[in-house]
Amino acid sequence: MSVIATALKHMLAAGVPHDQIVLAVAEMEAESLPPARSKGAARQARYRERQASQTVTSNAGDASDAKVSPTPLSKSSEAKASSEETNPRTRGTPKPARWKRVPEGWRPSAADLAVGAAEGFTSGEIERELAKYRDHEFAVPKTDADAAFRKWLRTAAERRQTQTVIPLNRHDRPNPSAKLAAKTANLERAFAGSEIAARARAERDGYP
Repeated sequence: MSVIATALKHMLAAGVPHDQIVLAVAEMEAESLPPARSKGAARQARYRERQASQTVTSNAGDASDAKVSPTPLSKSSEAKASSEETNPRTRGTPKPARWKRVPEGWRPSAADLAVGAAEGFTSGEIERELAKYRDHEFAVPKTDADAAFRKWLRTAAERRQTQTVIPLNRHDRPNPSAKLAAKTANLERAFAGSEIAARARAERDGYP
């Protein structure tokens, strides 16, 4: 039983008038209430309560995002990932080796030999071109020995066509003495012709 109810029971038992009982109860209720806060204090208390509530909500949201939402990728990272998925070299395919001399153990294929035969080379000439190809050091590194050899054969065939010279037989070469004799004969014929023309003019003009 509360203090006010106990006091009210004793006052009724003692025969205290009703108006005095009402005043006494009102005084006891006023004393039991907490002191009233000012409006400013009340506003500050409400502001602190809102701040505390927002902080708790924000912390809870950040923790949830950190667990669920993945870290967004930048455009460069997305492009790199896409390139790695589509580029076969990044999926474990070894990069072809580059060389300036023909790798050891390489041999021409049947297709390479067929190109040499189509360009007019004999088997011996193909072997000689193959030896020169193996000994050559390229200025630009290569990766495909077969393709490089086929190009080598075609280039050699073109070079041979442009550099082919048919030597003249010794008997077919012009003789300097024969050339001089021909010139002399031409001069003699010219003199003879001019002499005949002079005689014809003299006879025409009446000279003996």
